[in-house]
Amino acid sequence: MSTTQGEPHTANVTGSTGSVISLPTIGGPPITLATVNVPVGIAVSGTTLYVTESTGNVVSLPTSGGTPTTIATGLSEPAGIAV
Repeated sequence: MSTTQGEPHTANVTGSTGSVISLPTIGGPPITLATVNVPVGIAVSGTTLYVTESTGNVVSLPTSGGTPTTIATGLSEPAGIAV
């Protein structure tokens, strides 16, 4: 769980569209934080989200959204992630 715009949110990935989305825990529409290449796993630490891509990369981005930064490459089908 993280906060976006001051309210608690949960983060989710949708592999079929490549979207990393934030869902308000109190209800409301989802917020697209970023689009990545076939996201599989997601973790949060502080104000940073970490997302694994089935293509072998791990990317990070702010919990408020933004451009993903590649932090690891060449992994063999990474799935879950913990930080």
